[in-house]
Amino acid sequence: MASLKKLLSAELEHRFPGVAVRLEGQRATQRETFANLKIGAAVGMLVVLAVLVLVTDSWSAPLFILAVVPLGLVGAVFGHLIMGYKMTMLGTLAGVVVNDAILVMDFYRSARMRHEMASAALIETVKRRFRPIMMTTVTTVAGLLPMLLETSIQAQFLIPMAITLAFGLAAGTLGTLVFLPALLLIAEDLRGRRSRQ
Repeated sequence: MASLKKLLSAELEHRFPGVAVRLEGQRATQRETFANLKIGAAVGMLVVLAVLVLVTDSWSAPLFILAVVPLGLVGAVFGHLIMGYKMTMLGTLAGVVVNDAILVMDFYRSARMRHEMASAALIETVKRRFRPIMMTTVTTVAGLLPMLLETSIQAQFLIPMAITLAFGLAAGTLGTLVFLPALLLIAEDLRGRRSRQ
C-alpha cells in the first residue's frame, strides 16, 4: 500500500494537476477500526484498574500488578520483530499477563502477614507460585505453537495475535516472577525508610 500510494500520488498529481489521491474502502475501514481500538484499549485498562482497586482494596497493589504489562508488551514487540510480522492486537495481552501478577500479589499479601521480613514473604510467594505460573505459560505457548508455525493463507490473520500472546506471555511471566517481586521489595524498603524517618 505504501509503495502504491507513493506511485499513485507522485504520478497522478504530477501528470494531472489538481487531482488528489485518497485510499478508501477496506484501508479506510481498517484505519477507523484501529482508531476505535485505541479508545477501547484505554477504556479497558481503566476498567481493569477499577476492578483491581475494588478486588485488592488498595490503590497501590493494582499499580504493581499493572507494572508487569509493559514487560509483556516488550515481549510482544520482540516476538513480532523475530517472526517478521507487523504489530497488531496488543490489547489482548494485558488481561492475560495481569492474571499471574494478581495471583503473585494475592499470595504476597497473605505471606506478608506471616513473615516479619518482606524478602521472606516474597521468597515464599515466588516458590509457591513458580510452578503453576510456569505450567500455565508453557502450556499456553505450546498450544499457540501450531498457529505460530502455520503457513496457510487462512491463518495469516491470526498469527500476529498468537505471536502477541506467546511472546508477551513469556516476557510477562518473567516480569511476574522477577520484576514484580523486585518492585515490591523496593517499595517495602522505601516504606521502611519513611517510617524510620
